[in-house]
Amino acid sequence: MSDAKWTASHMRLSPSKINTYLKCPREFYYNYIAKLPQKKTIHLFRGTLVHQILEDLFKKQFKTLPQWEKGIPKLWVQGQFEDGWEEKIAKHKWLWEVHTDAEMDSMYKETEELLQNFVDSVDKKLTEMVDWKIFRNKRQAWNAVAPK
Repeated sequence: MSDAKWTASHMRLSPSKINTYLKCPREFYYNYIAKLPQKKTIHLFRGTLVHQILEDLFKKQFKTLPQWEKGIPKLWVQGQFEDGWEEKIAKHKWLWEVHTDAEMDSMYKETEELLQNFVDSVDKKLTEMVDWKIFRNKRQAWNAVAPK
């Protein structure tokens, strides 16, 4: 029996980290424990951009239901995506060296659709939760759906 004392880690386990562990514990070890440098890919670039836009969507731009309903989240998300994509493309020349124009165009369209579909799904979920009488009104549904 070991005399080593266990201490809690300060690592935060995000859904991405948990999925990485479930997919491949060795990859989790390399990425989050050993912290080996990762090969940069268009997927890493896209994930970072999407996470930032979605975080800002609820933490900065649309914190409340009235802001969501009075604002135009789809247009805001589109603007953030277009600005972020251009900034990252210009900043990371390696993207053009590693990926073809067709791959970049495909990734752009796929990411744009992903973000727009997310906003649509929030609107749909708010309406359904009231229609299905899960909540009495959209404000209650918003409090259940919007990240804290």
